[in-house]
Amino acid sequence: MNRLQGRVGRPKGLRLTETDHQVLRQIGQEQFLSYPELRKEVLSRYSRQHSWAIPKRLVKMGYLNESKGDQGHILGWSLTPQARALLEGKLLEEVKLCSKPPSYRTAYHHDVTLREIKSIFTRSPKIQHWVPEHILKSKAKQTYHSLTDQEKRTRLLAVPDGMFQFCSAEQTLTAAVELELTRKSSQRIMQRFEAHLLNPEFDFAFFIVGDVSLLGILWNLYQKVLDQSPMLQVQSRRNGMYFTLLEMFLKERLKANFIGLHDTYSFEERDAQSEELDQTLSDETLNHSLLKNALSH
Repeated sequence: MNRLQGRVGRPKGLRLTETDHQVLRQIGQEQFLSYPELRKEVLSRYSRQHSWAIPKRLVKMGYLNESKGDQGHILGWSLTPQARALLEGKLLEEVKLCSKPPSYRTAYHHDVTLREIKSIFTRSPKIQHWVPEHILKSKAKQTYHSLTDQEKRTRLLAVPDGMFQFCSAEQTLTAAVELELTRKSSQRIMQRFEAHLLNPEFDFAFFIVGDVSLLGILWNLYQKVLDQSPMLQVQSRRNGMYFTLLEMFLKERLKANFIGLHDTYSFEERDAQSEELDQTLSDETLNHSLLKNALSH
């Protein structure tokens, strides 16, 4: 195979196969994918050695960017501008909006976990039209022409990790999903809560939280926003806001309890085993009495 460099900076003689196109499409739709995620779908029919060779070759051809972890191992891949130009007009809008790959552990873990959460939600026939964060941000930015930079940053805080529609009591409602794995500044969290409570684009916001200590912090800040926000005092309409633990959601899936200020919510009917798991998790991990009572309700 001829590996002399061509004028466009990629090895001459290399051509994209149908599998290459499928890999690029899948990465473009998700923005960033790890090797195990590619191996589950588009590369599932290939051996481990061959399946590794495909994205590596696409990197050499200039179509993929590698993202590496602390020890130098490959976390996954995203599209290069060359790949986006190639696929423009052949993919959904997601390809054009592909952002940089996560370059550090927290962002990588957040993106992979969020895709697992998306997979759980979208397997249910009750849930439709999942819209990812980068599409929501792109649409939001289209209305920012007359805003200052600070106003733009504030508005972007209101953009969730994802949105979807779901059926409840014969109604079609819109929900936002937020995955919180690390603590941010209290001011930023409270601004986001306030924005989510007043956002007219959805009816509910569901927060999936990495651990119980962070959940307790978020819950206290949520109550503080409800008590102190001047904007909320003059608004007659507020969105519902609910919280659950990531561990519980991954085990219970759509049967997991989300706790709100006055009630709990689950997307699917719960059974005796679900209630037992709730009690086990709350006994093992929760020391916040309000959260414990709500999750074991």
